[in-house]
Amino acid sequence: MAALAAPVAAATTTETFQADADAYIRWGGAVGDTNYGTSTSLFIRQSGDPWGASAGSLYRSLIRFDLSSLPEGATIESATLYGYMPARTGDREVAAYRVTGAWTETGVTWNTRPSNATQPTSVIDPGPTANVWIGWNVTQDVQAYVQGTLNHGWLLASPDESATSTEQRVTLNSRDNADSALRPYLNVTYSTGSAAPVLTTIEVTPATANLAVGTTQQFAATAKDQNDDEMTGVTFDWSSSNETVGTVNATGFFTALAEGATTVTAAAEGVTGTAQVTVLAAPSTTTETFQADADAYIRSTAAQADTNYGGNNDLPIRLTTASARYNGLIHFDLSSIPEGSTIESATLYGYMYQKSGNKEVSVYRVTGEWTESGVTWNTRPSNDTQPTSVILPSSAMSWVSWNVTQDVQAYGEGTPNYGWLLT
Repeated sequence: MAALAAPVAAATTTETFQADADAYIRWGGAVGDTNYGTSTSLFIRQSGDPWGASAGSLYRSLIRFDLSSLPEGATIESATLYGYMPARTGDREVAAYRVTGAWTETGVTWNTRPSNATQPTSVIDPGPTANVWIGWNVTQDVQAYVQGTLNHGWLLASPDESATSTEQRVTLNSRDNADSALRPYLNVTYSTGSAAPVLTTIEVTPATANLAVGTTQQFAATAKDQNDDEMTGVTFDWSSSNETVGTVNATGFFTALAEGATTVTAAAEGVTGTAQVTVLAAPSTTTETFQADADAYIRSTAAQADTNYGGNNDLPIRLTTASARYNGLIHFDLSSIPEGSTIESATLYGYMYQKSGNKEVSVYRVTGEWTESGVTWNTRPSNDTQPTSVILPSSAMSWVSWNVTQDVQAYGEGTPNYGWLLT
């Protein structure tokens, strides 16, 4: 009889943390190099059109808490960042973004501001009433910090910094405010021991996709818990931020409809994961025929090894009983093919007016320079060790061909074009 260990009950603890650093930063001119780490207030503020007309004002705020006392491996049940709002103007939302770069309270300025996550952790409408507490749900970030992600705190900013004709401002008390009871704080409830898995992150793959109009892409979503373990049985709600560009169905199957960009989102239980999609115009297909701009054959026999045959009317590919070899060289000017083209097919044709024997003929990519009027057996260029294409010619008085698509693709991507060796 097997004895099974009973799960350890999760112990729940709530802690309140005071900020150990905060500051606001201002865009523009001299204030962009000014530090406001000792201010008694934090501002999320905008007027005018800083990003468009380069006029107006723009303020953001940074805040950080020392969370080193949280036990390693703890499950964060909830984490809320609170700020006391003594003044409010306008109606824009305020977002908390996880900061991803280092900063100091007495050193940070707009021009030295740290990097931050592109997607907000939490977005709230502070409401019209002043002298109230407002809060952001930062549970997922605190869970990440406990699991080893570097803790650089949060950036408080408007998720919409477009032009505004009226002032938009949220004022918060900073940690330097005279009233200690009205300073910002972080409330964290966590558990230790065995705890039920909590959906924490969603990963969408592929994370980026470049598609042509009319094509499709299957996206997949993976749910992970607070321990970064995969969770099964999670149902995702799929959406596209711009359904003019493309739509996604309930299984994550995306259809590209028009040129542009869109974000594909998989959501479940208030957690989201995203992928970025760029849709390009459907590629056009063009067929071109190129005439050789250089060809010659070369002979291996001692008496002919220094002779050039670039002016002959034929290209013999020959191996005699005395082991004398004749090889052909041919080159085409492909500079008219647009850079970045995808080569759908490339075929090298030759008209065979005479044939004897049953040997195959191979095409090798040439990797060294040669000239039609100068090449000989003894000055022949280097070539790939593996053939690009091998054929067994059929009957005389017919066209023969070799598939050289891979070589022409390489030439289009920057590999020097020295043509082919026929042997």
